[in-house]
Amino acid sequence: MPKTPHMEEIEKLCQHKAANREVREEKPSNLMRGDQRRNLLTLANRCLLSVLLLHAETPGVVTGLSYSSLVMLTGMSRGHLKHQIRKLKDLGVIAHHEPGVMRERNDIRMRSVYFINVAHPALLGRDSVGLTVLAPDPRADNTFNYLSGFYEAALVISDLSESESNILKRIESVGSSEKAKASIEEQKSALDLRARYSRAYESLRSNALALLPSSTQITPIEKAFIHLRELQLDAVIKAHVFSYVAAILNDHWKVLNEDPPSTVIKPVFATIKAACCQLQAHKSRSDEWLQELPEAIYALAVNVAVRLKQNLLAIEARQADFDFSNGIFLIVPYDKDGTGGFKLEVCFRANVGVTHLGQTLLMLRGYALSLPDGLEPLPPLEDA
Repeated sequence: MPKTPHMEEIEKLCQHKAANREVREEKPSNLMRGDQRRNLLTLANRCLLSVLLLHAETPGVVTGLSYSSLVMLTGMSRGHLKHQIRKLKDLGVIAHHEPGVMRERNDIRMRSVYFINVAHPALLGRDSVGLTVLAPDPRADNTFNYLSGFYEAALVISDLSESESNILKRIESVGSSEKAKASIEEQKSALDLRARYSRAYESLRSNALALLPSSTQITPIEKAFIHLRELQLDAVIKAHVFSYVAAILNDHWKVLNEDPPSTVIKPVFATIKAACCQLQAHKSRSDEWLQELPEAIYALAVNVAVRLKQNLLAIEARQADFDFSNGIFLIVPYDKDGTGGFKLEVCFRANVGVTHLGQTLLMLRGYALSLPDGLEPLPPLEDA
């Protein structure tokens, strides 16, 4: 049996079988309150949830289970399994599920990520939530913060690094006149336009770097992420990164005293490496970039975890007896009233005795990752 941080919750799910039957006999479901109905998980619900909790790599997060494995472990058909996953999402037990990717043509596999809501009444309960932090997504203003934009920033810096010499040549060609003798006004206009493009691309690079790890960790990101776009793995890669962020915060909080930590967090890196081993590049390309991918994803996850810890320590300073080192961290996207962002919940088991803080709004600085209004993308050299 796998080692799990959720043995207490699994035992609770099993013990509630008889209790739930008694409640159903005493009160028909149409006479129950909404919270009572939410607590009544079916046998199939409990079976799937127990299997997920049993294979959680870190509290509340599962990344290593394929659909085939779940079918085998639960005894459910593939269709029944998908129905149960939807049911657990509807009940709020699965806070977020990012389906995996499997394309036989390119032999690409990236497994699903399940973020389990440990604060659900069937598990730790809402009383376990010590702190809820909401970080609104500023994309409405075409800007990104380190939570919403680390992947986009990695793509930007990869593009700019791969095409740097070509971009410089294209900037030089902007505004060039085919006339033998251009007027002074035309020459000045061309110089001004080239200067605007130079400033814009330099600002774009600076903004992308502001959302990424230190310069010493950029090289593997530049090499690897240019290929991920072609494989269309954006959503599942982001979900995996957030699962590793949760693992770092949950299991290695005290290691994050330096930026970046002086030593590699080996369990997290091993999990990332195992996930990346499922990928293969197109046969027409070299797969050297795959060797850089685990290091790139690890650097992104550590960067987000370190910044989150810095923000959380600022919150912790307001109340000295609030200790995050014993917390269970859950980071999931949220969408409320048309406003999206990320929700971070920090839960604590009852025996920790942590004082609860109120909900906190975390306003993170946003950075633009596109050219400013009025500047179109540079044309290819032959059309300039």
